[in-house]
Amino acid sequence: MDKKRIKVQIDDMNFHIIGNDDEEYIKELANDLNNRINNMRSSNFKLNQNQNLILLALNLLDEKEKMKKEYELLQIIKEDDDVYKNSLDELEQLREENLKHLLDEQDFKNNISKLRDKIKSLEEDNTELRSEALNKNKKIEEMLAVINELKDEKNVLEQQIYDSQKRIMDLNREIESLNE
Repeated sequence: MDKKRIKVQIDDMNFHIIGNDDEEYIKELANDLNNRINNMRSSNFKLNQNQNLILLALNLLDEKEKMKKEYELLQIIKEDDDVYKNSLDELEQLREENLKHLLDEQDFKNNISKLRDKIKSLEEDNTELRSEALNKNKKIEEMLAVINELKDEKNVLEQQIYDSQKRIMDLNREIESLNE
């Protein structure tokens, strides 16, 4: 890039500035410096030109140092802001994880509740089935008792039939012997 030669007037003196900067920018700087010199001269009319320029240079250095400190403070604030944003991001991530854990915990609690209900239902079914089994066992025992009674009756009746048949045979023999 070619260097530019820019003519400016500062404190009634002409200067030729050589540089790569924009002409408007250089003229604005020169105009600002010229206004500051004029303001310094009007507020300190007892001082000569050199004293005014030295005082202005001191004020400009003061402004520069204050701006430097302000810039450093802004950098610290920016770093703090970055830390704050990172912390916010971490908090948001933790909040999302916490929400996920809460939802998982709620699902877990719901599953536990469903399982408890199922256990209760199965226990009720088990109680009913045990009761039915006890009733059926009682009926079986009653039926076995009836069967045993019937067997005993059958045995008695069979014995009676046997005895009756024996008696009939004896009587038939007697009749035969009487008929002879």
